[in-house]
Amino acid sequence: MSNSFFHIMSSWASKLGRSSIGSRVFSGGTLVSIALLSGTVGSLVAVTVPLPGAVSPREGQKLLGDLFKNGFRYQVTRPVNILVLGVDRVLDPKATGDDLFTGHSDSMLLVHVNPQLKGVNVLSIPRDTQVEIPNIGITKINQANASGGPALVGKVVTDTFNGVQVDRYVRFSTDAFRELIDQVGGVRVYVPIDMVYEDKTQKLSINLK
Repeated sequence: MSNSFFHIMSSWASKLGRSSIGSRVFSGGTLVSIALLSGTVGSLVAVTVPLPGAVSPREGQKLLGDLFKNGFRYQVTRPVNILVLGVDRVLDPKATGDDLFTGHSDSMLLVHVNPQLKGVNVLSIPRDTQVEIPNIGITKINQANASGGPALVGKVVTDTFNGVQVDRYVRFSTDAFRELIDQVGGVRVYVPIDMVYEDKTQKLSINLK
C-alpha cells in the first residue's frame, strides 16, 4: 500500500514497548471494524519497526497480508488510545505527502487498546458532532483535520471527551480503506432495495441492486 494512501505517525506519547513474536492483543466486530482495527494495530508495528520511507502497492499488500496471516509481532505494554481518521480525497492533482491527508475527516474512531484486559474498545465519533475548534468556533468535528491536521483533531477530541489522551493517530484516504477491505476478502452487503447515488464532487458512483 503506497504512503499516498496511508499516513501513520507516532504522536503525543512515548514509544511503545516490544514483546515476543506471536504475542498480540486483538478483537473486533464486523469485517469493517476488523479492517480498521487491523490497520490501527499495524500502525503500532510501523511506529516500532523501521520501514522504508515509501512502500510500493505490491510491497504494501504483501506486508498487510503477512500481518493478517501471521499475526502482529508486537503488543502494547500499557493502555493506549489511537485516533483513526478516514480522510476525504484531496482533489488537487499536485498534492503530495501530508497534503494528501488535509481533507475533512468524515470517519473518526477512537480506539482504546488495553493489554491488561486483553481487549479493544472502539468509539465512533459522528462527523457532524458540534465542537469548539480554536480560532474557528462552533462547527462540525470533521473540520478539525482540514484546519489544523491531526494535532488539532487530538486537541479537540481531548477537550470534548473529558480530557481523554490521544497517544497515536493514523489517517486513511478513501483509497486506503478500499485496499484494507480487499485485504480481508471484502464485505458482503445485503441491499433490500436498489440504491443509486452520484456525487460528482467526490467522484462517487453507487449503483447497488
